[in-house]
Amino acid sequence: MENFMFTHAGMEWNEDRGYVCEDFGFVLDGATSLLGENYTNFATDAEWYSNRWCEYLKVALKDKSKSILSILEEGFESIVEEYKNIAGGRSTKDFPGSTVSIVRENGEEIEMYVLADSPILIQDKFGDICIFADTRNNANDFVIHGIVRELAMKEKINVTDARKIHPEKIMDGRLKSNKFGGYYVLSNSKSALKFGFYQTMPKWLAKKIILMTDGFAQIYEVFKFMSPEEIAKKLNSASDAEKMFNKLVSLQQKDRFGNKFVRFKTTDDSTVVVMNFN
Repeated sequence: MENFMFTHAGMEWNEDRGYVCEDFGFVLDGATSLLGENYTNFATDAEWYSNRWCEYLKVALKDKSKSILSILEEGFESIVEEYKNIAGGRSTKDFPGSTVSIVRENGEEIEMYVLADSPILIQDKFGDICIFADTRNNANDFVIHGIVRELAMKEKINVTDARKIHPEKIMDGRLKSNKFGGYYVLSNSKSALKFGFYQTMPKWLAKKIILMTDGFAQIYEVFKFMSPEEIAKKLNSASDAEKMFNKLVSLQQKDRFGNKFVRFKTTDDSTVVVMNFN
C-alpha cells in the first residue's frame, strides 16, 4: 500500500502543509498572527511560514547523516532571518508559528519528532495503537476555552462571538508560547526546538503511521465519532481521508457557534499524512 496525503483548508486559505515520500513524511500547522499584520505575499504570514518550512524540509530530510533536530536548527537560522527581512524592521511581536511532526526511515529505525499539537498515530504489526504527541499546549487551550465559555455565558452570547469580542484572551494564551510553564512551538525561538519529543522504533515493528494536524485530529479528540483504532483501520487512501473530513465538517457546521464542542475555529485546516510499512 502506498503512502499518501490529504489536506483541506478550513476557510479560504490553508495554513497547513504536509508532504510524504518513500522514506519520510511531515505535517505543519501554521498559527495566524493575532496582530492583524501581514508582511508576506501569502494570505497570512502563517501560511508563508509553514510553506517555507515545507519546501525546506522536503530537501533537508533527505540527508540522513544529519539528525532531525540539527536539520530544524539549520532551517531556523535561514527562515527566521528571511521573515525578518520581509518584515523590514516592522513589529514581529506575534511571530508566525507552526507545529511540526516528522517521521523518517533511517536504516532499520523509524525516527519520530513532534513539536506542538500535531499528533502521530502509530499502529504496529500486531494491530496495537499508540499516540505519540506533544500535548503541552492542550492545557493552555483548555484554560482559554473555559474562560471564553464563561464570558459567553455571562454575556448571553455564543462562544464564537465571545472569542471575537475578547481577542485578548486568545492573545494571553499565545504569549505563553516558548516560555517555561507554557508550550513550545516552531516560531522565533531556536531553543524551543530542543523541547520537541523524539522517539525511535524498529522499522520491522511498524505497520502504519499517521501524522495529523489538530484540525484532522478533531475526529477523535473533539467530536469523537471515530476512535484512533477505527481511523487506522479505515484510513487507506486519500478518498478515505476526504470522507472522514467531510463527516467532520458536517458535525462542525451543526455546532458552528462552538457552544457544544468549544474550539478556536468553526472549521479548521485539516491535513493527514499516512505512511505504510511492509
